Amino acid sequence: MANIARAQHHGAATGPEDRVEHLLRHAGSVWLITPERELVTGAPEELGLGGHLRRMLGETAAFHPQTGTFTWDDGHAATARVTAPHDCPADLLAWTVRAVQRAGYRVGEQEAEVTVEVRASGGWRVGPRRLDSVPALVACLRDGG
Repeated sequence: MANIARAQHHGAATGPEDRVEHLLRHAGSVWLITPERELVTGAPEELGLGGHLRRMLGETAAFHPQTGTFTWDDGHAATARVTAPHDCPADLLAWTVRAVQRAGYRVGEQEAEVTVEVRASGGWRVGPRRLDSVPALVACLRDGG
């Protein structure tokens, strides 16, 4: 789709938060309408460097320059800690953190309300519950852990 839009000199408007990163990664030019109803245009990097994205997103998102991604604040105050054995594959740990965040938790290394343990034998443990699929993990966390 991005190649077609670029070849035909078209763009795509997007609204949902989960599309912002995709838009900023693939768009050559972005049009933003500020809260003051001003039109600001430019390359995604120009809008970021000019502070326009930060002003638009306010406190709802934090940008991580190392990864080029955003962390969205969806209003949940619950915190989770993710632990894993030292030989845990990096992708398993990363996808676990993503699932925990999708369930509405802020992931940190300090004290947390919930601990998600990645098990060496597969699956996860949240408190006394053993979970063997990502949907089960997310459902458990959404139910309060």
